[in-house]
Amino acid sequence: MTGSDLAELMNDPAASRAHGDGDGDGLTTQLLRAEVDGERLTHAELASFFILLVAAGNETTRNTELGGQHLTAGEKVCQFYWSANRDEEVFADPYRFDIGRTPNEHLGFGGPGPHYCMGAHLARRKITVMYRELFRRLPDIEAAAEPDPLRSSFIHGVKRLPARFTPTGRR
Repeated sequence: MTGSDLAELMNDPAASRAHGDGDGDGLTTQLLRAEVDGERLTHAELASFFILLVAAGNETTRNTELGGQHLTAGEKVCQFYWSANRDEEVFADPYRFDIGRTPNEHLGFGGPGPHYCMGAHLARRKITVMYRELFRRLPDIEAAAEPDPLRSSFIHGVKRLPARFTPTGRR
């Protein structure tokens, strides 16, 4: 199937949603209603976005090689989310929390890898603003105890981390 074939697949649903037919809460409808600076997506832009979504979910899984190992049909792969940023071959002290760790090439989030997250720029911006405001308002914040780890097979994180700081009053 070519890109133009995929674009054509989006034409009928887009046209019917534009006239109020079909699912009012679906992705196609939401994309048709979305506005940036008062402008909406054209049908060509919507078709291009559809191709991107289809290709992103298909291309990276059917042509996959992992760590130099070619994967064949029927083989299973297990992903350990907990291992992110804890690779002994990359980091000198992989289990120490270091927000400024370098090099830190995120392959699945915002680095140059095949699974670049479309929301990476927004997520980085949110994190930057959050930490800037936290340290502006609580410049002496520090951990008051060891973190309580989140027990999950999906993500590795901190469930609870008691902190101490000097209250500065409401701003």
